[in-house]
Amino acid sequence: MSISAAQLKLLADEYMFNLERAKAFLDEQKKLQREKKKNPRPPIPPMLYPSDLKATSRSSRATTSGGTRATRGPTGYNLFVSTMSPGVKASLAAKLRKGESLPPRAAISEVARQWKALSDADRLSWNRRAALA
Repeated sequence: MSISAAQLKLLADEYMFNLERAKAFLDEQKKLQREKKKNPRPPIPPMLYPSDLKATSRSSRATTSGGTRATRGPTGYNLFVSTMSPGVKASLAAKLRKGESLPPRAAISEVARQWKALSDADRLSWNRRAALA
């Protein structure tokens, strides 16, 4: 859209702006438009979504040659937790006052503390049991 000098003068009088500054501004805008046509922006690359990327998740790596997912047996720690947590929960619940409830992570925190306190020989025995399971 171009505007004539007469139209610009009428607008300058109506809206009380400086005619010379308006002409300079319009000339500058025309220059920018010409430069834009000469050097258009490079096209924007398409968005990459997680589904487009190569699968590197743990589940895609842990497959057997038949295409089924390889399962891993329990560790000594897993076996220790599953064995000890019911007793730990019961002992912690017995220490609570009436109306109190056991915090959600209290039992597992106590079992983890007990696991850390085990000697290397005891941990080794749990790991051997897990290997047989």
